Amino acid sequence: MAKFRFRRYRIALENRSTLQKTWSIQISSWRLWLTLAVCALMFAGIGALVVALTPVKRSVPGFMTGSDRTATLSAITRIDSIAALLKANQAYIDNLTALLDENRLPADSSSAATRLAPLPLESLRTASERERKFVASIDDRERYNLNVLSPLAAESMIFSPPADGGIVDAGSARSRLLKLIVPAGQGVNAIMDGRVIERTFDSADASYTLLIQGNRGFLVRYTHLAVPLAEAGESVTAGQRLSVHEGRKKTRTLYVGIEMWREGTPLVPGDYLYRTERQQPEPIEAPRGK
Repeated sequence: MAKFRFRRYRIALENRSTLQKTWSIQISSWRLWLTLAVCALMFAGIGALVVALTPVKRSVPGFMTGSDRTATLSAITRIDSIAALLKANQAYIDNLTALLDENRLPADSSSAATRLAPLPLESLRTASERERKFVASIDDRERYNLNVLSPLAAESMIFSPPADGGIVDAGSARSRLLKLIVPAGQGVNAIMDGRVIERTFDSADASYTLLIQGNRGFLVRYTHLAVPLAEAGESVTAGQRLSVHEGRKKTRTLYVGIEMWREGTPLVPGDYLYRTERQQPEPIEAPRGK
């Protein structure tokens, strides 16, 4: 069986005047190809380093520095914004021309308006310094109205007792949800003049909810009510009977919930409904199951 052998190549340099070999090398075919591949990789690496580390990279097609890229993107955005503005102005001119045309038919007004594509978000301008100062001043004024004026307005109001013989749950006396334990058969009354703006039924506990808009920006919500005696849109007066509490039989709860707001600011109902010793019933702990 014949053995496979790689071809060998010999490269020699000879001095013709003396007929002597000055340099000679012998290499096989696979070593020759390996040497050529290594040389190619070396030249490629040297070229990449020259392009990356020297100003030669600026002559490469498509190369952009960071500042050039930012300027290009800004210019493209401005061009898009100007194009959209020109389109909107042209649509306005076309619409005005069609409307001022005395020879047009009355039925062609529907085609006068042109539907415009919405502007991209990046084309919108940011708020100016004067606009930010104006918004900050409005926020400060509204914060003063909500935190200072709303409680003062509530202090000057005189509210009617919300229930006949009701007892405040001790845990809700300082809460935004006042839980008023009302005996069965006793009435739940309106605490102020106002108008019923919402009447809903909660199927979870078979009870009703009334939302009443009062004077001076007050809003009162009654929850866990039996069938209300007032419909949505009706006006109520302070002390008017809103419903007759039925206890656990139908509403499945002992208490009536009361929540109050003044121009969006939540209030603590117990601070305004029971401010005097004459109005304040003695708080009791809610009954617990065994």
